[in-house]
Amino acid sequence: RLGPAGALVLAWARSFAASEVTPLENVVTLISDLEAEIEAEGKAEAKTYDEFACFCQDKTLSLSDTIKVNRDQIDKLSSDIAANSASKNENAQQLIEAKRKKEELSAKLTTETARCEKEHAEFDAQDAEFSKAICSLENAVRIMHESKPTTGLVAMRQTVSKTLALAEAMKIIDDGPKWNKALSLSFLQDSAAVDPANPEYSFHSHGIIKTLEKLLEDLRAKRVESNAEWGKAKEACSDMKLAATAELKSTEDAMDLFADQVMELTKQTGEDRRSLVQTEALLKDNKLYMEDLTKMCEQRAKD
Repeated sequence: RLGPAGALVLAWARSFAASEVTPLENVVTLISDLEAEIEAEGKAEAKTYDEFACFCQDKTLSLSDTIKVNRDQIDKLSSDIAANSASKNENAQQLIEAKRKKEELSAKLTTETARCEKEHAEFDAQDAEFSKAICSLENAVRIMHESKPTTGLVAMRQTVSKTLALAEAMKIIDDGPKWNKALSLSFLQDSAAVDPANPEYSFHSHGIIKTLEKLLEDLRAKRVESNAEWGKAKEACSDMKLAATAELKSTEDAMDLFADQVMELTKQTGEDRRSLVQTEALLKDNKLYMEDLTKMCEQRAKD
């Protein structure tokens, strides 16, 4: 009786005998199988190489595009930084000039306002003197018309004397001495000898009244002229203040605009500089990656 191993050998021998395959056929089959296996491996390797070649080509193109984009971004950022820096400097200079202009306008407005206030005060003082002189002359004329006694004439003489001094000081009459003569002040000064019933008094008082009335007319005309001149000066001062205030406001608005632009351009330039540094770093990394990829692809092509 055969053991298990013997039975197995017997079965193999019977099978081999039944197949009737020669050793040559076995060799041919073995070679064919080996050839098929090698061909399959070659195809697989070729496929792998093609895939790697495509990867190299696609990645190289992608990296080339990325590097070009990086360079374009760097050029644009550099251009923007230069342009914004120039614009910022220009706005900063304009801001300095606007500040200087504001100081000049403020000083001019202060000076002109002080001048106008001084002129106003001088006009008020002069007008008050006109009012006082006119009132005094009106009283003098009234006294002369009423032919007051000596006491009234003394007051009238003082009034006329003061009014003449005022008129001469204000240069409202060109021939002051003639006024003095016409008023016969020497007659008025001798108040103790004045008698309203005296024909000489009547003669002198008539001339004095006419002279005083003429002086009163001139004073009133001069006051009207003074008021007209001040009206023009006041209007000029008002127009000056309005124009200066408007120009000052316009300058302040321009200062605000220049300051905002300087601040915005400074901020934008800072952001562009940070972006430029980052983009330059990306470009450097991409170029290194391109170099490594090129070496790897070239080496793989040689293998």
